[in-house]
Amino acid sequence: MLRAVGTLMLLLLGGNGGALAARTCPATTAQTVEQQDYERPAATAAAGGTNYRQQLLPGVTANARVDLKWYGWKIAKNKKVINAAFDACKIVPARRALLMSMAFLETTLLTADQRDGSKDGRGDPHDDNVSLWNLSLDLVMYVGYRDNPWLLNSDPAKAACVLNTAFDKFGIQRTLHFVRGGRTAFNDGRSFGAQRFVQVIASIMKAVDANPSLMTDKRRAEAYLEPV
Repeated sequence: MLRAVGTLMLLLLGGNGGALAARTCPATTAQTVEQQDYERPAATAAAGGTNYRQQLLPGVTANARVDLKWYGWKIAKNKKVINAAFDACKIVPARRALLMSMAFLETTLLTADQRDGSKDGRGDPHDDNVSLWNLSLDLVMYVGYRDNPWLLNSDPAKAACVLNTAFDKFGIQRTLHFVRGGRTAFNDGRSFGAQRFVQVIASIMKAVDANPSLMTDKRRAEAYLEPV
């Protein structure tokens, strides 16, 4: 009887050992969303995840490759600052996930020190970007912000409030179009890869939904988007 039980145990381990190892091995430095989906195949909310992407961007294709990469304490420290900004602006959880996903795409360590300053002092000053979310001065002023916009580089709470107000006024996707391609994309919904921008943001949100700890931990969800 004991020998039969032992044989059965060996057969079970032999038949499923690879799958068991795959589920219990520590995560690698980079994991694609596809890998995460394989490991957590059902509805993420039921398994402790969230469903914010479907709430805010329903029907948007989320097919961009997203890698989860480790950046250590620096990015965790900056996430703490961003989450405090969300608290100050009383931003709801779904929009927090959206804003964090946008931050993942716009900068590496989630800081205004890494904003896109390539347009500063060149051409139309309304095209200059401020804050870690790379908001054009045109967007900031169009929303109705009347303070010095350059202060948004050092005040993520005010920058988050500007975006939250834009979401209220213009809707989620039109605001994302504005962030990507300025007033032109805001008006036509297509220019400067505006629609692909929304899809990439949706893809990052998909990763955040499956891995809610991305809101606070030492990783960044990375995706590629052609710069403009």
